[in-house]
Amino acid sequence: IQKHTYKKAGTYLAKLVINSGNGCVDSVSQNVVVNTLPVVVFTPAKPVLPSTGNVAISVTAASSYLWNTTATTQVLSADTAGKYSVTITDANGCKGNGDVIVTPYTPSFDAPSVCLGNEMTFTNTTATKNIHNPTYTWNFGDTTTATGLVVKHKFKKAGTFAVKLIVKSSNGLFVDSVSQNVTVFDLPVVVFTPAAPVLPS
Repeated sequence: IQKHTYKKAGTYLAKLVINSGNGCVDSVSQNVVVNTLPVVVFTPAKPVLPSTGNVAISVTAASSYLWNTTATTQVLSADTAGKYSVTITDANGCKGNGDVIVTPYTPSFDAPSVCLGNEMTFTNTTATKNIHNPTYTWNFGDTTTATGLVVKHKFKKAGTFAVKLIVKSSNGLFVDSVSQNVTVFDLPVVVFTPAAPVLPS
């Protein structure tokens, strides 16, 4: 018995030569096939985990699957951020391995400070590629709300307001939020000295 490792996939013509030792020689040739290893492809490639619920990760179709969580399905439901590994086996018995990192989900938005009387622009900066048809609800901390990816709001008084952005998926499986303080500056007060100037004659 002989063993040999081929460096690349393909079809090779293997030849066995038999020598009896007394001058008789014979041979036989046969094609042998070296199959390509299956390539593990994750969908989504960069899964993001919500703080509530889980994220579904699927891999290349194969004959069998084995995740480091002991799951044996093509689609894994991940409920914890971290590294997930899988080994897939194709119809030829060849195995492929792959790792994917599930990152925690963090909603975020930008809102520059303004002076009283000016509109403040709220821009959602949340990464939502893993969310099905996301919607955005804003609570401005002054009993008013709005919806949309980018919204504008004019506060009626100066101060610091805790603004909350709520992100939801249309299927109701994804809900998360973030709160952030925004500042509305009071307008400067003009004071004249003297208060009632008198023009001399």
